[in-house]
Amino acid sequence: MKFRRGTEVLENFPDEIRLKIYYRLTIGGFAPVRSNPCKPVDLSTMKFKAIWSNKFRSLVADGTLLNAERHDPEPLCENKCSEWWTYDLRIETSGVPLTDDLLLLIDSADGAHFAKLTEGLGPLEHAVNRASHLNVNQQSHNPKLVD
Repeated sequence: MKFRRGTEVLENFPDEIRLKIYYRLTIGGFAPVRSNPCKPVDLSTMKFKAIWSNKFRSLVADGTLLNAERHDPEPLCENKCSEWWTYDLRIETSGVPLTDDLLLLIDSADGAHFAKLTEGLGPLEHAVNRASHLNVNQQSHNPKLVD
C-alpha cells in the first residue's frame, strides 16, 4: 500500500501528530450511576501511553499531554448532562511508517486500565468499514502522558 500527496509518495508520518480526545461520562445520554460511589472520579490525573505497532514490532512513542481541560455541562440539559473533558496530546512520529497502527492506552493515576484506543491509516474502504476500537472500563477512572 502506498500513500501519496499529489505525485509525492509518502512513507512516514510527519515528525509529530496532535490528537484531541473528548470524553464525557455518560451512557445513553444520561450520567451513569457509578459502580463504586465512594471512589471519586478524577479525570484530571489520567495517564496516556502511545504505542506504534505493526506485524513485526511495537514501539513506545514519546509524547506530551499539552492540556487537560474540564468543561461544565451545557445549560438547560437537566439531568441528562455531565461534565466533559478534552485532552490535547502531541505524539512524536519521526520515522514511523504510515502503515503502523497507533495504540493509545489510558490509565488512572493508580494504574487501573481506563480505555484503549487503536487506529491506523488505510484505503478509503478501510476507513469506512472499520470503526475505531474503544474499550472503556467504567469501574476505574482517573489522565499525564507516560513515556
